[in-house]
Amino acid sequence: MKAAELFGLPGIGKSYILSRRFCKIDNLQFHEAVLAGERNKINKFFNFFFGFYHRPRLIFHLFKNLIIKKSQIINHFSYMKIVFVMYERIGQAIQRESCIVDEGIFQALWGVLYRCRFEEEDLASLISNILNIINIDAELVYVTSCKKTHIHRYNNRIKHDKLDNFEFCIKTNYTHARHITALILLCCRKKKIPITLYFNSSAG
Repeated sequence: MKAAELFGLPGIGKSYILSRRFCKIDNLQFHEAVLAGERNKINKFFNFFFGFYHRPRLIFHLFKNLIIKKSQIINHFSYMKIVFVMYERIGQAIQRESCIVDEGIFQALWGVLYRCRFEEEDLASLISNILNIINIDAELVYVTSCKKTHIHRYNNRIKHDKLDNFEFCIKTNYTHARHITALILLCCRKKKIPITLYFNSSAG
C-alpha cells in the first residue's frame, strides 16, 4: 500500500487533522501516522543520508536555477534548512509503506519554492523535474480552508516557531504562497499522483 502526505499552507491544520482522525481520512486508511514533531534528531539525520544516497541528482536541480538563472533567495539559511528537510523526508518515504504524514516531501518542496523567486516557466519546469527525480509512489491529501479560518487557526496556535512559515506568508505575499501550492498540485495531477481534497472548516 502506498504512503500518503497531508499537503497545504502552513497553519492550515495538517497535524491537527492527522492527530485526531486516527490515520483515517475519508476512504484512506493507513497502518501508521507520523507527525513531524515526533521525529527524533537521530532518525532525521539517518533519513537525510538515506534520501541523499538514493536521490543524489535532486541537489543539482534544487540549486541549478539559483546559479544559472540567478533566482533570488529570500532567506539563505532557511533555504538550506528546507533542502535538508526535503532529503530527510525523501529518506523517510522510501523506507516506510502504508503510513500517512502531516508534513512530507511535497510540503518541503513548497518550502523550497516559496523561498525563491523564479520565472513562471522555470518554476513549472523545476517542479516537474523534481517530481520525476523523486519518483515515489504516494498519495496527496490537499488540506485547505478559507483565509479567515486559516488566520484564526494560526492565532490560536500554542507554539509559534521563530521561523514560522505562515507568519512569513502573511507578512510577504499570501497570494504567492497559494500560487506555489496550486502549481505543485497542477504538476502532481499531470504526473497522475492521486489527490484527495480535505476542506478544514475547523478553527481548532
